[in-house]
Amino acid sequence: MLDEFDECPRGMLGWTSTPLNDWDSDGCNDANEDSDDDGDGYSDFEDGCMRSVLSAESHTDLDGDGCDDYTEDNDLDNDGIESAFDNCEGDPTSDWVSTLITDFDRDGCDDETEDWDDDGDGVPDSEDSCPLGLINWNSDSDNDIDGDGCMDSIEDDRVSGRILHTLRSNAFMTLIIGSLTVLLLAGMVLSSQRGRGRYELADQTRSVEESMRSGSSHALNTPEKEVRDLSDLGYSPEVARAIVENEEKVRRGRN
Repeated sequence: MLDEFDECPRGMLGWTSTPLNDWDSDGCNDANEDSDDDGDGYSDFEDGCMRSVLSAESHTDLDGDGCDDYTEDNDLDNDGIESAFDNCEGDPTSDWVSTLITDFDRDGCDDETEDWDDDGDGVPDSEDSCPLGLINWNSDSDNDIDGDGCMDSIEDDRVSGRILHTLRSNAFMTLIIGSLTVLLLAGMVLSSQRGRGRYELADQTRSVEESMRSGSSHALNTPEKEVRDLSDLGYSPEVARAIVENEEKVRRGRN
């Protein structure tokens, strides 16, 4: 390499500059002489892209990490969170770095000044009963039925919440409990109706029997009518006829 282009004209001997050993073609051996392999103005010790494909003149590097923002840099504000996952791609000149202390859910937002949802569950810190709980899950009616920002199955110690969550997450169990409830209610209704029917039938039977024993009623009722009345109450014709005949015998005995 000609001395006019060689930044190390009196450097190492016995080697030839190639992209493998002299990335920026400055005449300085990268491994032994060059502290800035790509010549972008950032030393290799602080350069996030030691061998940038672009020249220093065409670099756009707002966060000063030695990587071209448009082609090489996956963390434009240099906060430690890749741009694809950074919800607050902020000031590239800031020296703020995401840590578990400053950015609990690692979303690239400063919990103290930028982040309104420190654990990333979709519930604002002002309404979240577990603001520093499980991170990066979405609170909804299936996993957080009371919407308090605490995952029902892991964080929420409210018994009612856990029961409701179990029922809602297990359709088969819900179906069984619902069916048993319906059967129980139906049984109670039928039992009540049968009891009321028995009482009404007994009252009607007593009324007919009393009328049969009454002399005045007997004058108006014939044995055939009394049999029909008892049959209407549910007695079989044979039983109804036996009752009427028995009552007739009782009346004759009295007379």
